Amino acid sequence: MPSSKKLKSIAHNTAHSYLSLMNYDGKEYIVERLFQIAKQSKQTNILINILKPSIEPAVYATVEIIDSLIYLKRDFERLLSAEMFSIDDIKSASIRVDFDLEGTKQSDNVPGLELPRYKCTSEIVDLNGKSHLKEVVEWWKY
Repeated sequence: MPSSKKLKSIAHNTAHSYLSLMNYDGKEYIVERLFQIAKQSKQTNILINILKPSIEPAVYATVEIIDSLIYLKRDFERLLSAEMFSIDDIKSASIRVDFDLEGTKQSDNVPGLELPRYKCTSEIVDLNGKSHLKEVVEWWKY
């Protein structure tokens, strides 16, 4: 197995890409869809299992979100492969998102567009049980 130091950057890149404006399903951005579900359901804490792939709580398990998780897993496998890892080198991989419904920011460029605030951590646990955890900031802060 290659050096496990790369797993922290893979964790970051996986979550950042999933929650960024690069993740568009043809109708809307996945992060926007997640945010709308959080606002409607008041269930603001999300846990994504990348390997399964699955999402909790169940209110988030819409057809569009489940489809996006299949692409998330493929992208994760691509990032692993680029660093000479296999999916078999990974014990678990997850993304935790906690939306802040009170702290949304209005876009300076697009009238009426809310920019969701959230805390996000992405974690990969290797076969040795070592956790590679990375915090990911909102895409619009870059």
